[in-house]
Formats: sequence, C-alpha cells, structure tokens
Amino acid sequence: MKPAVLTRDGEGARRYVSALAELGLFTVPTPVTTTAPADAGDRARLAVACRSGRFDWILVASARAVAPLVEAGGPGRARVLAVGTATADALAARNVFAETSPVATGAGAAEELIARGARAVLVPRAQHGRDEAIERLQAADVEAVAVTAYRTTPRGADDPALAIGLDLIAHQRAAVIAVFAPSQVEALADLLAARGTSAAVLASSVIAAIGPTTAHALTERSIRVDAVAASPDPTAMASALAAVYPPR
Repeated sequence: MKPAVLTRDGEGARRYVSALAELGLFTVPTPVTTTAPADAGDRARLAVACRSGRFDWILVASARAVAPLVEAGGPGRARVLAVGTATADALAARNVFAETSPVATGAGAAEELIARGARAVLVPRAQHGRDEAIERLQAADVEAVAVTAYRTTPRGADDPALAIGLDLIAHQRAAVIAVFAPSQVEALADLLAARGTSAAVLASSVIAAIGPTTAHALTERSIRVDAVAASPDPTAMASALAAVYPPR
C-alpha cells in the first residue's frame, strides 16, 4: 500500500478509505485548512435571508454550509439544491431534504436552477467564495444573493495534524495528493513554502482534484493536474485516479 495525502480532516478522509484502498492506496488526512464561524454580522444576514421568504431556491455547494444554514433558521419553504452527495448527506443528517445537482459543480448547479425556472436563489457559502454560480444566475436574470456562512482559514505549518502528510510530500513519498478545494491549493503551497519546501516536490506525486474549479486553482499555481473527479465523491475520485495510477 502506498500513501495518498488528502488535504482534508480525518472525518472527510474516511469516506475515501475504501475506494482508494482498491487502488493500493492508504489515506493520510492532512487538513491544510480549518473552518471557522462567520462573524456576527454575516450570521445575522443569513438568518434574515432565511426568514425573508423571498427565495424559492437555496443552493448549497459545500457540506460546511449546512450547519450554519440550519442554525440560521433553515430553508423554510425554499427548495434546496445540493452540489455533491456529501452535501446532500449533510443536509439529510439535519433533516433537510435536498435535490442533488446532476452536474456537481457550482456552475452546473446554476444551469440546473435556471432550467427549473428559479427566480431568487440564496447561496450560503464560504467567505470570499468563488462567484461562477452567482454570475451565471445573474446573467440569466435570476436574483442570486451570496451570504457568508463560514470562513476557511489556513492551518499553521507547525500544526501536528499536518506533520505526517507534509513530511511525505516534502520527501517525495506521497504516491497521490488529492486536493478538495481552491482554498486548499493556496494553503498547501503556503505551508510548503513556510517549511522551506518548493512546490516543485508535488511533481513527484500523482495530483488529483475533486473537480474542475480545484483543478483550475492548481493549474493557476503551475501545478500539474493528473486526474479530475467527475463528481465530488469517493467513487468518482477513485475512478479518475484509476486511469492514471499507478503511472505507466
């Protein structure tokens, strides 16, 4: 078995253990970012939006937005569209029924909402989240309002939760590195730099992205992308990796 470094915490990485084990890989959780609550002002804005009754749809693109959404009052009468099965599962665990976008990207979900005749869409998301879905909805004359539901912050280079994974990468012993968000791309590069390690060491591993948005963030950093999951779930990630790992 060879190590696969996953840039997420143990709970998130556990979902990938079985799928990657079939490729001869064992997962090494390396949570390069952590989630923090939105500030009081943003929490209040989300609560007002949930209570307003003005939205016919809520677009939830990350499982991390689920708890803040429910704590703010939940969707009410609005229908909910989830991006990815992990987000849908997180909503179901909070007793929120959601439909799942057939295209598991924010832009794909926006197209689905447009096709369904959405008029006003609330998007609870990370602070400074990407705007593709918002821009596509607004271009189609759909009211789209993004509200910060949580913040993503990088961990420190001395965080013990990162030690094993970063050492594997630095010593070019990670067979696979799987990245799950654009914010993790930036955090990983900065963590390596803080340890005096060039991002060039990543070239010795097979690099996998959870979707095209994350893949784009990697290429913007001049990091080669070998595999892109067709949807944000373990089966799709393993399928994408199977085409390129082990390298031939």
